[in-house]
Amino acid sequence: MVSDQHDVISLPHLHELSTGFGSADAVLSLADGQRDLRRALVASVYRAAEPLGADRAAWTLINQLDHSHPDVLDGVLGHPYLRAWAERCLSRPPVAATSHLASFAAAAAILAGVAACLDVPVIEGRVFLPTLGTVLVDPEASIAVLSCDHGAVAVWAGGAEVRLDSGTIAPLAGADASWLPSRTLYLGDFTVRLEDGDPCRDDYHRLATGCLPDSEVDRWRSLCADAWALIERDYPQYVPGITAGLRAVIPLRSALPGQHTSGTVREAFGAVGIARPDDPEALALLLIREFQQVKICGILDLIELYERSDRDRYRVGRCPDPQPLEGVLRGAYAHLGVTDFWRVRRRTAHGAAAEEADGEFTRSLSGTAEAIETLLHSGSLNPTGLAFVEGMRSTTNHW
Repeated sequence: MVSDQHDVISLPHLHELSTGFGSADAVLSLADGQRDLRRALVASVYRAAEPLGADRAAWTLINQLDHSHPDVLDGVLGHPYLRAWAERCLSRPPVAATSHLASFAAAAAILAGVAACLDVPVIEGRVFLPTLGTVLVDPEASIAVLSCDHGAVAVWAGGAEVRLDSGTIAPLAGADASWLPSRTLYLGDFTVRLEDGDPCRDDYHRLATGCLPDSEVDRWRSLCADAWALIERDYPQYVPGITAGLRAVIPLRSALPGQHTSGTVREAFGAVGIARPDDPEALALLLIREFQQVKICGILDLIELYERSDRDRYRVGRCPDPQPLEGVLRGAYAHLGVTDFWRVRRRTAHGAAAEEADGEFTRSLSGTAEAIETLLHSGSLNPTGLAFVEGMRSTTNHW
């Protein structure tokens, strides 16, 4: 059965992460905690919806796969937006929303090569299969029937059928125009999804793009390859953690022309939202900054660092509005990565770029140090939180 428990990160790993860095094992411990948290949420969603007519076939299949192909199931349930969907289900009447559970069950069955037949939801003419891609069907349909067996996947909706090869997940019999495979970004030997199809992904103030044209995907791939080469060369201390924990990049629209737009959703561990910048240096900075947010959000899910009763607002740095304590903590942790980026950049850049980096480093270090002191003097950090923020301060003091 899907678990209802999750483990707590070890103190040695927490100490590693407190410095702003963290090994692959430390980040994997966060991912393990998220795995158990997601499983518990899925179980809670089903229990809440079962009396109201939840899809028992999907739940039965998930439990079957948990016994026969647990690694495959974990890979699909590790899709970052499963948790966001599950928490929405638990915060509102869950009957309709739980149909999305069948999409996860179907994707896992396809990858495991297990025969199955399920009703899956159609959203605006699309059947989304997490980690695999999207099937385009009749936009008037609300439900499609998906079956997988004998090496093929068939999706019926509105009187039409789309067939895929279950081994290669490639379209069969002229279905090319009806299948949108999940896009992949290549970061050296490491790959992540460029997630432009998940209907649950738009928690970025409605800035998530629609499905990207192939030409834009090519731009993303070229830029990511260059940005990753820069990170591997100049910022290798971030490589183990990012490769252990990053699963998806959500392409965003720019909020304001000429400004970088990025963000992280607390409930989507492993995903970062980024509007494609024009140069690899900017993308490298955004990847580092947003993955810092992924880490601190993962930590806060597993460990209490401060008293939740704190309702004060704190004014720090250049932020125009006072922030709650968690906002100060998340911002300071993210800016450890930003400060480190400019610290290194001022030595590796030349001319005007080096001068810009030096100024950015000075401003970022000052603001981050101020936020850390605000946290330490808030009176709301518990002993674990004090030790964690002291670890952050040890890094800025070294710089």
